[in-house]
Amino acid sequence: MATTTHVPHISLEDLKTRLERKERLTLVNTLSEEWVKKTAGARIPGSHWISVDEVEARFPLLFAKNEPIVTYCGGPQCPSSVQAAEKLIALGYTNVFAFEGGLKEWKEAGLALHTNEDLKASEIAKDASACAAGSDACGA
Repeated sequence: MATTTHVPHISLEDLKTRLERKERLTLVNTLSEEWVKKTAGARIPGSHWISVDEVEARFPLLFAKNEPIVTYCGGPQCPSSVQAAEKLIALGYTNVFAFEGGLKEWKEAGLALHTNEDLKASEIAKDASACAAGSDACGA
């Protein structure tokens, strides 16, 4: 795919710094559903999953055009982070960056990744807390 839009890139160090400062930043894993399954849903903590093919349909419903957004995918060989960022820029998003190092660079730096198993454990803990608090969600 020929690049027709200049996509600003963000380095691992800059991304880490912004996250450590708790700057407002929306992280989006742009991998296809097939690749999300292959990676057991691996993602940078706090990120959303919107595949590159769903960008035009879902982003306008979820995020403001000036929202700071960082797209990422599997790593430097994966084109979907840049493709998603190009689509966002074409849609009028003004604060978009591609983290091309993606999951590979994040993991190689020894940084935490969440998986579908983490999500399941979190949901189980949330359900258990609700039950302990006497919620109707327990089925009691």
